[in-house]
Amino acid sequence: MANNPKKERPQLTPFEIRIVQLICKELTTAQIAEKLSTKKRTYPVRTVEGYRIRIRKKMGVKSLVGMALYAVRNGIFELGKK
Repeated sequence: MANNPKKERPQLTPFEIRIVQLICKELTTAQIAEKLSTKKRTYPVRTVEGYRIRIRKKMGVKSLVGMALYAVRNGIFELGKK
């Protein structure tokens, strides 16, 4: 890895953190949308996809794998937790 100047950790909302944690638990976008939906609010798959894109941009990563690595390295998700 190249030595990059230390970036400031992006500010993720509690909702975005929840989405990252569900991604790290290997849930599909459809499963995440279902899990986040309640009687008062439903989340279409496209909405979850939009959140994923925004989160990736905030984190400065290119893929879901990068997102998961970022989450582990920054204490957003602990390995072994299901």
